[in-house]
Amino acid sequence: MNKYEVHIYIIDKYLTKNRLSILEFGRIRNTSNDYFEGDGWSTLAYAKHPKVHHVASVDPDETTIKATEQVLSLQCCLLDQCKVVMYEYLSRPLDPYDLVFFDAENDAEQQWDLYLLCLEFGAIDRKTFLLIDDVLSELGRKGDIIIPALMSKYDIIEIEEYVLLKPKDV
Repeated sequence: MNKYEVHIYIIDKYLTKNRLSILEFGRIRNTSNDYFEGDGWSTLAYAKHPKVHHVASVDPDETTIKATEQVLSLQCCLLDQCKVVMYEYLSRPLDPYDLVFFDAENDAEQQWDLYLLCLEFGAIDRKTFLLIDDVLSELGRKGDIIIPALMSKYDIIEIEEYVLLKPKDV
């Protein structure tokens, strides 16, 4: 499976409800199709999936935000269901997200800080699935803090280079 297909697989296999709400950190870095295979373009995978109602894509880099908006605008006007913002514009959701995807820098402390930010903003509850990229690869540092810290509350599912943390009571 390529990275794009992994995101589709996770939604289809593990997230059973319709009208999913997804928050992701890190997104499309370049609009060239050459980047599709490596980056996975998760934002596009989520926005195109029929079960997904809303995607909030957050990044500190305005360049990647513009790249993401460009790709989404070329794909059936998917910007209607996608909100692409910089970190400082992240706002409290009405309800916790169904899935939070951590794909920012390869920095375990940053992933933990983003998790804590999600808790503070009410973006995560006991039913929220967490997904971390580049854990089971040579880059695999992103999950070094968050996975051990949450093992008692989540089942750990390895999928390609990803780790999906599935809430134990879901």
